[in-house]
Amino acid sequence: MTSPFSVAVPCRKSGINLEKTIAFTESQSAFTLLPIEATPAAVGAITECLNLGFVPCGVDRNLGENGHPVLLLGRLKRNILLAPIKLNTGAVPVEEAKAINRIDKAFRQGN
Repeated sequence: MTSPFSVAVPCRKSGINLEKTIAFTESQSAFTLLPIEATPAAVGAITECLNLGFVPCGVDRNLGENGHPVLLLGRLKRNILLAPIKLNTGAVPVEEAKAINRIDKAFRQGN
């Protein structure tokens, strides 16, 4: 492992193999983040990522090049231990704290 996380940067080249991209990023780091523009053409890739255990982590504040939201999907490499998350009371609004805890729980259940 060479870095704590990898971001798979989308490119315009068609025919990029999703499984090979994920295997490469996981060989380099413990966490993979895939930004995928939510276009109708990307529904298959998004569904495949969810089936592979990726968890929705958020939405980029900038729209993608086609004007659609960019979903941020993340996954931890298998057998990676996480430090427990403990949010300070009042550090973030209650709804945000609940969302962070849901993401944390989803990652922990995936390993």
